[in-house]
Order: sequence, then C-alpha cells, then structure tokens
Amino acid sequence: MLTHKQVAQLHPLSSYAITKKMPEWVLFHQFSISENNYIRVTSAVSPELFMQLVPQYYFSNLPPSESKDILQQASGHLPTTAMDKDQDVCDKCPDATEQRCTVQ
Repeated sequence: MLTHKQVAQLHPLSSYAITKKMPEWVLFHQFSISENNYIRVTSAVSPELFMQLVPQYYFSNLPPSESKDILQQASGHLPTTAMDKDQDVCDKCPDATEQRCTVQ
C-alpha cells in the first residue's frame, strides 16, 4: 500500500495490464513517481495471503480504509456478523476488480 494518500496504477507494460485481467490485490516492488504514478514488478495476492506475509506492526499502522477492513476480515479480527454485512456489499458487484485503498 502506498503512503501519504498516493495513487498509482499498474504499469501499462505489466503482464496484468497487457492481458486486461487486473488482480484485485497485488504486491509490488517498484513505485515510480511520474505524471502517471506506476507500480511495477507486481504479483497477485489474496488478502488472506497478504495477512500471512506482512508483519503485525505494518497492519496495525494502516489508516482506516476499505482495504484495512477487508484485511481484518481475512485475519479474523472482526465478528462474524460484521463480516457477513460487509460481504453482502461485496456480493453486489462480484465482477468488480476496482483496486482499493490508494492503488488505482
């Protein structure tokens, strides 16, 4: 996740951009600041896998956001009723692959 409310998009020459199959979540290695901020060297990842990989201090320092809510669900930090409520919202657009938080 980018800091300071920065916005970025997948580089147009990335394999995901070329195939038009945009993953909902990615890990990235390179962030280039330009007119169109890009992320490069990306790998698709699920919220559950993300929570297994990141240190707990990283997660606890995330600002409140839709992404943090999804990660809390993935790690089991929310009660089941809250997870069901949030899932209903997600089910309304099952094909939506908009990227959450600050990565666009």
